[in-house]
Amino acid sequence: MGEPLSITIRIAGREYPVRVPAEEEFYLREAARIVNERMKIHRENGWHEDHSILSLVALESVVARLKGEDYANELQKMVAERLTRVDRLVSPVLPH
Repeated sequence: MGEPLSITIRIAGREYPVRVPAEEEFYLREAARIVNERMKIHRENGWHEDHSILSLVALESVVARLKGEDYANELQKMVAERLTRVDRLVSPVLPH
């Protein structure tokens, strides 16, 4: 892990100076891009106040994260079940 970078992120027309580990810079910039993109969509749909729009974007982001966590948990469960089945098939024929 290298030295933290000092970068500026622009969200809703405001600049925010942040220090971020170099390996996380892409994610921070991409997150800011997505927030601004979602804000633009909400403005086009009739929302006008930044704090309301940012609240909607935050809510959408948390919902997406929760869905992602559920999906990851389901995948882990499926992989574990399949590994158990493979182990049951292979164990009897492997020398001890």
